[in-house]
Order: sequence, then structure tokens, then C-alpha cells
Amino acid sequence: MKFLLILRLAGLATLAIALMWFVLCLAVYRLPAESVPKSFEGNVHYKLLELGLNNRAVFESLLGNVPVRLVDGTELYVSKSDKSLLWPESPWEMEKNHYTYRTKVTARPLTFGGVGPAQVSEVKRVEEEPWLSK
Repeated sequence: MKFLLILRLAGLATLAIALMWFVLCLAVYRLPAESVPKSFEGNVHYKLLELGLNNRAVFESLLGNVPVRLVDGTELYVSKSDKSLLWPESPWEMEKNHYTYRTKVTARPLTFGGVGPAQVSEVKRVEEEPWLSK
């Protein structure tokens, strides 16, 4: 009887901690600092293996967003449909055919630093070598 009570309390505590984490992430990664979106422009960096596991990555993946990097080092989170615009085929095929994509994305600055989820506003094919990394 006591074991079931302890098990139930542990389950409720775990659920409460997970809910608090989600609410905290929602505040940190969604509260906009200003209403004017910030624009980013550059060639897409094709990172083939995503090993980064941090709070932001886990939170964004739960909401269905994926990371996209620009060659200048900017990391943004976009929807899966927007990423398919930037990554329409294998980067190795792109490398073989000597082209990559230049994009323009917009995102709102956040109150606690960084930028919120980005929206792709322009995609242009350019005749340059794609930037690939593992």
C-alpha cells in the first residue's frame, strides 16, 4: 500500500517537473523582445549529423521544429516544411552538381536573448560549392 502511494507521488512529481520545464522553455524561447523581426541572409550550411542535445534542441523538436545553420555560424530553428525548401535533395548530389542555396529568413528577437522560430522568406539557387560538415 505504501509502495503504491510512493510510486504515485513519484509519478506526479516527475510530471510536475516536466510541465515546469516546458513552461520555462516556453517563456525563454518564445517571449519576443520587440515586434520588429530580424533578417538573416546567407548560404545554407549542411550539417549531416546533428548531435547537439540541449534544452533548446529538445524543446524545438517537441514542437516540430528543426535546426538550420547558415555558413556564418547562425543557428536558427525552422519548421520541417521550411527546411525541405532549403534541403530539397542530398547535399552530395548538390556538391556533385556544384550548387547550393542562399536563403533569407526572418525571426523575432527574444527577451532572454537569441531569436525565436524563423520563417524562410526567400530561397535562391546559387552556383557555388555547398558547405558540408558532419
